Amino acid sequence: MGALCTKETQESGLLLQKRFSFVDSEANKENKIQKAWDSASQQYVAVKRWPKADLAGVREVSVLSALSHPGIPLFFCSFEEDGTRYLVREWVEGISLEQFRRREDFSLSEQEILQLFSQLCEIICYLHDHPEGPLIHMDLKPANVLYRCGQNDGGKPALMLIDFEGVQSLRAPQDKNPELDDTIRLTSPFYTAPEALCGEFLPECDIYSLGAILFFLLTGRAPRYGEVFPGRGRFRHLLKRCLAREPEKRFSSVRELLRTSVVSMAAPSALPEKQKCGSRKMVLFPGHFLPDWRRLVVTVDGNLCFACELAYLAAKVFQLRVALFATSPWLENRMGYFLDKQVRESSLVCEDDEPFFLAGGIHPMLRKPSEDWLREEMLEQSRMADSLFVGRSVAFSRYFQKQENDMREFCLWGYRNFDLVILVTDLYQDNSYRQSALKYSDTVLAAPCSNIEEIERSCSYYDGLSEAVGTPSFAVRYVAWEYHGEASLPEKGISFLVGASRYLGPVSFQIERLRCRNSGTQVFCTSFQDTLAKEYGRILNGLLCPQIPES
Repeated sequence: MGALCTKETQESGLLLQKRFSFVDSEANKENKIQKAWDSASQQYVAVKRWPKADLAGVREVSVLSALSHPGIPLFFCSFEEDGTRYLVREWVEGISLEQFRRREDFSLSEQEILQLFSQLCEIICYLHDHPEGPLIHMDLKPANVLYRCGQNDGGKPALMLIDFEGVQSLRAPQDKNPELDDTIRLTSPFYTAPEALCGEFLPECDIYSLGAILFFLLTGRAPRYGEVFPGRGRFRHLLKRCLAREPEKRFSSVRELLRTSVVSMAAPSALPEKQKCGSRKMVLFPGHFLPDWRRLVVTVDGNLCFACELAYLAAKVFQLRVALFATSPWLENRMGYFLDKQVRESSLVCEDDEPFFLAGGIHPMLRKPSEDWLREEMLEQSRMADSLFVGRSVAFSRYFQKQENDMREFCLWGYRNFDLVILVTDLYQDNSYRQSALKYSDTVLAAPCSNIEEIERSCSYYDGLSEAVGTPSFAVRYVAWEYHGEASLPEKGISFLVGASRYLGPVSFQIERLRCRNSGTQVFCTSFQDTLAKEYGRILNGLLCPQIPES
């Protein structure tokens, strides 16, 4: 390799910073991006250039240097020389998604297209959730996505996103650079949201562009404004929402779009026979049919009894495939009491029982199906319901503190394997994995006692937490716990305090149920499933079947 590079350096005669030599300067002299050899790191790199006064170069250097994601090329350095600004980044062997789709031998199945699309959505999720403030790409198109042509380099994704010249930041006004953040770059037609052409930049702009890219992958051409996808099935509804003219009619976030695409590509063999159909009949009330329910990851914050009842009834009565996880060993121990009247003396894992397969963190397990989790004893199948699985708290107490993205990847794993994943957190346990659960789960369920003091205290607490953690206030939903028709705050008052759209309903107080819960004479959940089914059916209906705006 060294001899080859020396020869290339001599032939090109171009050397930047006494370090970077272009591989073929004559063939690439008109290209904005050139392949070069870095003599310092002994590897090929990509060198991109702009005139020194071009703000697009300043913006891309500023953005790319702050990013770290497997689907984004690594930033190495930037410098100025002879009136030109240079950016040096990782060299990616591949072709653009546009070139890949137009090849005569293009033969990806719909499933493979969805997998590529989900990879791209994950990259945009990372940008929109950036800790320094949401970053909107604003120039998503097939030409700006590289396809790595079947390579498997260190587990990196098949797609890499490039070109960050048009990125817009939604940082707080005091953190903005007016020269960069208020300058809108004209983007590509057909892949640009209508509002972006009028000078607006919103997260929904990227959602429109993602839909246009999916349309291109499926049909081989870009969509026209207002065009309806000609096919049917799982793509029609997805593209209808992505390509809606009005931003408010699109998916509320790229994370919601990603969840929908992951559910669409879930392999039928990974689910029981009765769960293969996405619109299977689920009877929450007699004769009630849920035609368009969705998979969810829900965090129940601080009410373990409610979480266990919800998980048990969802699995036993409503036939959902449910995973229940406690985020601490103490919660895991108590969980057994509500489900099977057994309080474990210790967690399923102890200090000297660290699973060897988690030595590298939780990521290897998140790439495996739930069957592997059962074999590795990271999940237990409940004796009380065949479709209820109880997870081990060790994943959270030891391995989810390393990276914030762990929780996001865990949610994607949950969508692939279960209808409903319930995370139970301790209200008084202020740690990183509780915060990640509150931030990245689809819904946070609060179940305060149904008196005015508890309801008001809960609302105030979660409104403040939304600002601190970054959980949208609309993601917090409320259940009136231990509701008593004669003594509790009336439901109209509860609905008024928490907001009608955030109130899911009550779970009634019953003296026999309380006595059973405290006496330990019989298994709690199984004893009252018939009396609780209607109320929990209403709660599940509100969670799984939100109103979807028509486009």
